[in-house]
Amino acid sequence: MTPSRFAQTAFLLTALFVVSATAQDSAILVPQVSRTVPVSTGARALTAERPISVPDPETQPRQNPSAPPTNNWKLLATLPGTIIHDLVFVSATVGYAAAEGGQVWKTTNGGKNWTMVLNLGYPYYFYGVAALSGKIIAVTGFLDTSTSQPGILRWSQDGGTTWSSDITITTNNSRLQRIRFANAKDGLIFDLADGSAQYTTDGGATASDWTTVVNNPMEAGLACSSACCRIFMPARPALTSAPA
Repeated sequence: MTPSRFAQTAFLLTALFVVSATAQDSAILVPQVSRTVPVSTGARALTAERPISVPDPETQPRQNPSAPPTNNWKLLATLPGTIIHDLVFVSATVGYAAAEGGQVWKTTNGGKNWTMVLNLGYPYYFYGVAALSGKIIAVTGFLDTSTSQPGILRWSQDGGTTWSSDITITTNNSRLQRIRFANAKDGLIFDLADGSAQYTTDGGATASDWTTVVNNPMEAGLACSSACCRIFMPARPALTSAPA
């Protein structure tokens, strides 16, 4: 190797060493413990100082804010000609649906298949269904006749196999809607036709067990827990039908 070529090679190696040393000096170093070694005076950590690795933002997955959320819903069943207004499940597999035409439907496989367990026909309209247990079911609605619209309630004590006759809760111009129970005794029924609600504190088995309460609960919400049922209205505080 000629003296000039040797000098050039030495210069390049020196430059690379300087650049490498400068890059290491500018990096943020943190101690990284690989393991500890016990000795007679205690434990000694075997460490080394290495640069912090900062993730490259360009390599991270990006979320598209314009993309719609994933739709995880899927169609389980179709009931042609059926207009369902309310639904309740007593377990992961057993549920009931209340529909127009005096219909009540039941599923025993989580909604994949439905069987009609009550079919009274028109002018019956069922708008509410509640389950006090797997066997005790209540449906509410009204009769839309040319002369009156009484609000009615029906009970089943055997999971929909047999039903009681009509229990008339209100006698005229009534549209009983949702029925909800906080427990076996305390329940509420919305009546959206004349602006009232019905409540019971002893199970609601007969018409005399229900009392009219709350004038004009229009645009309201109904919620029940194991302690009480509450009606929520935009311009009023929550009204409670059973002790909290």
